[in-house]
Amino acid sequence: MKEVIVHPSPELHTTIHDVPIPEPGPDEIVIKVIVAGSNVKDWLHITAQNISMNSGDDIAGIIYSIGNKVSATHEFAPGDRVAAFHPMLQPHGAYAEYAVAPMHTTFKLPDEISFEEAATLPLVLTTAALSLYCRQHLPPPWSPRSSNSPPIPLIIYGASSSLGTFAIKLARASNIHPIIAIAGFSASHLAPLLDTSKGDALIDYRPGIEAMKVAVKEALKGLECRHALDAISSKGTWIPVSQMLPPSSATATSYLSVVAGSNKYDEEEIQEGVEIVYTMVGSVHTGKYKPTMPKQPNAEEVRNDPEWAYLFFRYFGRMVSDGRLTAHPFEVVEGGLEGVENGLKMLKDGKARWVKFVYRPSPRLLFIYGTLLAKPLLAWALTGDASQTDVVSDLMFPAKVDGYARFSVHNCDYPAVVKHDASSSVSGCLLMLKTTSQRRKLDDFEGEAYLATPVSVTLLEGNEGHNTTVDADMYVWNGEMNAVSSDPWDLDTFVKERLEDWIELFAGMELVGEEDEVTLGGE
Repeated sequence: MKEVIVHPSPELHTTIHDVPIPEPGPDEIVIKVIVAGSNVKDWLHITAQNISMNSGDDIAGIIYSIGNKVSATHEFAPGDRVAAFHPMLQPHGAYAEYAVAPMHTTFKLPDEISFEEAATLPLVLTTAALSLYCRQHLPPPWSPRSSNSPPIPLIIYGASSSLGTFAIKLARASNIHPIIAIAGFSASHLAPLLDTSKGDALIDYRPGIEAMKVAVKEALKGLECRHALDAISSKGTWIPVSQMLPPSSATATSYLSVVAGSNKYDEEEIQEGVEIVYTMVGSVHTGKYKPTMPKQPNAEEVRNDPEWAYLFFRYFGRMVSDGRLTAHPFEVVEGGLEGVENGLKMLKDGKARWVKFVYRPSPRLLFIYGTLLAKPLLAWALTGDASQTDVVSDLMFPAKVDGYARFSVHNCDYPAVVKHDASSSVSGCLLMLKTTSQRRKLDDFEGEAYLATPVSVTLLEGNEGHNTTVDADMYVWNGEMNAVSSDPWDLDTFVKERLEDWIELFAGMELVGEEDEVTLGGE
């Protein structure tokens, strides 16, 4: 498989390497990465430590294999659509064709969300959840504040960032109001997320710190705000945000959650009596903070973060499914894995305005239904060697497409698939290609008589009776309709009567694509 290694020096750049597909540990899941998401820390952390690695941690894709303990739970199975948070600074990250994630920071994706949307969720959403629910002990969305209880004001600085936006969405789900959202350039995007009838307000920080403090005080309308999240977390932000909170009392603590910073800030400038709580999202994997991190929470509390994460991730899936939680706006960075370098450089240069950058490491999924279901023919089409049937078998997953029908083509061995009534369906396989070169080979093999068309594909893996639906392309008939017969097409008949002739016909023909990509095995 292909994997990106991100290098911080002599300047930020990436290299792409051929490596084996990873094997899952007992509690791990190997995911065929359909879309990977970027975060600022993907370049920042490796630069601070001067290390080179696959630093991506936001994964959206299809389960390829699972560890034995995962299998025993019957919660996940190969073919499931999932999103996952990969452990930071650990091997087998998101910038690859296959990645590894622990079971407890993986959740199933409902059909309503795309892989691109899902890739915006894991890391930042988890950071927001930890900040609000674990570090500040606010009511979680499964036990929200009752409508007749006192309001819980919450200040969110950097509200238009992905972290700030997800914090708003979670706060709404927990009925935490009023939300005082502080933003600047992208503030207009936040208005639909705020409920002014519950006191929510949007504050512009650009007029200056003092004007911002006055605006926040006016928006609170006399309420004391004891909870704040600084999504930017620099000395220039968490000091003024802390000064918007009252000192803690014997009966109430004032919390300010930060997600970055240093022990070098001036303690005297922090509002007296405000408890600064640092959120290090990696604690959902490790259950602890690094000794050098500032403002550490109670070690015993952090030890339970992996348990909280198990609950969070399952509830995330539920919230996405019922519409309470939506993805962040995204921008697909073109170029697949080669585009990761450009995306990280744009992140470093501050060019991600109101969007998260996502990447598609592999070509789009492909549904096949005709002669390519004959594994020797598929092996020849992808590698030039019809004997590599075991290799191509690993790329094929039984599936179907509804709303289409398959017919024979007059005087031809291959079928045509055409749009049909809703009760019709075409059986075949979802093909998880690894490289764009492989996709070009199949496009060339099918020719102009077929048009690659986006369709919804249902995987038929069993999965305790659950079938997963994914987006893919299918080669739909693009030729003359009078060439299409009303007779059905049969794969077994083709294999018995014509496959050997086809293999002999193609023997020695030149394949389209790069020679270094014809090997499909694990390395």
